[in-house]
Amino acid sequence: MRLARLAMFTAVSLSLGLSAALVLNFAQPAQADPIPPLTAPFWEEFAFPGTAGSTATGCFPGDPAGGSCGATVNSVFAPAPPWTFTSVLPETLNIADCCSSGDAFDVYDNSVKILSTPSVATGHTCGVDPDPCFADPLMSTGSVGLAAGSHSLSIILREAEGAFGNAYFQTALLSAVPEPGSLMLLGSGLLPALVALRRRNLRRSAS
Repeated sequence: MRLARLAMFTAVSLSLGLSAALVLNFAQPAQADPIPPLTAPFWEEFAFPGTAGSTATGCFPGDPAGGSCGATVNSVFAPAPPWTFTSVLPETLNIADCCSSGDAFDVYDNSVKILSTPSVATGHTCGVDPDPCFADPLMSTGSVGLAAGSHSLSIILREAEGAFGNAYFQTALLSAVPEPGSLMLLGSGLLPALVALRRRNLRRSAS
């Protein structure tokens, strides 16, 4: 009897583990190169000629058009555009200029403009790490939501600071965890219903 219970427990555990793995797998957006999977959310480093109106390219070190591409520990070299991928869930697209300020970008998805980063003054530097550059208010950065579906990104240099340059973009899964304020609203809405249900059950018990 004990062996039978142990076998049943093992089978149930394996079934639950497999179900959890399938849920986690489907919860991740299915993406194809060049965007890395969300389990390793690196920034994609791209390059551009220092001419307003030019189209961003991939990063190919050694190629003069590659600017000063030099991937950091949290970035990879983007291949040639357009950058295509498919999202099962909504995502956020982040873009950050790096190194020297003064560049600004227009981002297109399936040939439709979805984002314009702000114009900023020249003369500021943020280094080569995309994370502090993205958080720097003196650098041209931006974010936009991407719906689930197929995407094909291209980037135009709207304003140029100087010669060849490089910048970064990144996709990230939108948070599915409710904000604390949302949880409070949810709780405040459920509490009266739970009280009313309890009172109804008490009346039925008394009768």
